[in-house]
Amino acid sequence: MDNRPPNYDFLIDLSKGYALDIQLPNRDRLGNLREEGDMTYVSKWLAKTDADFYLIAVDMLCYGGLVSSRKDFTSLEQAQQRLREIEQLKRRRPKSKIFLSSIVRRASITVDSQLTQRHYDAINDYLHARAQASDRLSEHTQKLPKELIKSYWDARNRNHRINLNCLDLVGSSTADLVVFAQEDTFVGGPQSEELSILDEISRKMGIGDRVSIHNGADEVLQELLIRTFNHSDIQIVYDSRETKEKVMEYEDRRFELNVHSHARLTGFHETNEADRVILICGSSIEKSLNQLEELNDSGKSLYILDVFHPNGSNPAFVERLLNTAKNNLRGYSAWNTASNSLGTLLAQAARSNNENQVALSSFLLKRFIDDHLYQGIYRARLEEDLKTSGEDIHKVSNDSKILNKFITLFHEMSMAFLKKYFKDYHIQDLIFSLPWNRTFECNISFINKKTVK
Repeated sequence: MDNRPPNYDFLIDLSKGYALDIQLPNRDRLGNLREEGDMTYVSKWLAKTDADFYLIAVDMLCYGGLVSSRKDFTSLEQAQQRLREIEQLKRRRPKSKIFLSSIVRRASITVDSQLTQRHYDAINDYLHARAQASDRLSEHTQKLPKELIKSYWDARNRNHRINLNCLDLVGSSTADLVVFAQEDTFVGGPQSEELSILDEISRKMGIGDRVSIHNGADEVLQELLIRTFNHSDIQIVYDSRETKEKVMEYEDRRFELNVHSHARLTGFHETNEADRVILICGSSIEKSLNQLEELNDSGKSLYILDVFHPNGSNPAFVERLLNTAKNNLRGYSAWNTASNSLGTLLAQAARSNNENQVALSSFLLKRFIDDHLYQGIYRARLEEDLKTSGEDIHKVSNDSKILNKFITLFHEMSMAFLKKYFKDYHIQDLIFSLPWNRTFECNISFINKKTVK
């Protein structure tokens, strides 16, 4: 989908955890926040690979990446021509499985500067007014450049046409399945009609069991990777009915619907008899801890989904979690939206005959350093310091004194955290970076002294 950690490094880490042989394009050719991926390179790379499974992000193949898919630079005809490369791949590798991911466009636009932040907010206001048939729609429309509104709808309509073409690929058995993950949006947003059409057509074509439609985006390739081997049982428990029925921020349906859909996609069968249990925590710390203590006494392997709020942990909950159930804890996730984090947690809970516990434990530790320490605590401090010094959190220079001071502090805090809670894992050092030179996401890599106990 692009070269950010969830779409690249997470796949490498998970492949090590499950002893999978994966091939990825050169990350430098996959573009970034401001440059589209090299689609010519991607096409040539795809044409010469040989694999049993192909996990294809249509957004990269057709538009040059997720961010580029929100722009109208690529025409419908160009995108359809690139999509036909999947037919060529199927002819060359007729016995291989082809899994597609094609994102349903987010409600608003990409934020990569202070100006686009203002436009992001203005488009959200415009779309909410449009959804509510508000008499203030004209007022919100006038606040936006006409060319921006046209570009928005041109890209949105083009992407929907490509998604319809993806259904044809599944219908013809060129592709084995497609995931339409609905990126950041709201109830009644501009995606509503598109999703309804995709669902209705897939049912009429008789391919509903090979089409997944739910909230998410950056977790999809992780889930498709897990689907290649996982056929296991999982127990899913919520801390409360409130969490189960809540429509999470940036999503458009009850969370339980997303949970069931993501679990099916990743090959899980839900049963209370499973020896691995996902606990979804999002209403109150006390309710979560009550469920946690009960599950901890059962001796089952615990996987904790922290959805108290998007983009990071609930720090008070994590501290009590680690003091309560660390011995049975096998997975944790809280790095982004609820469904993004859900997909990453499901990827940790899969079952394989070739599990590498050292690699899986390392991935768990990265989730605490990234999702909890950075996203949940220290990211806000970094952003505050950058803004105070007049720097742009969307364009952080590697030479920034504020950033380099932060890296020293974060390294110290991370190593202290690991020593306090995970000293038996023997992490010698870690490396922190901002892969897209913005504060929104980070990348964590470990240097291990020796294997985990």
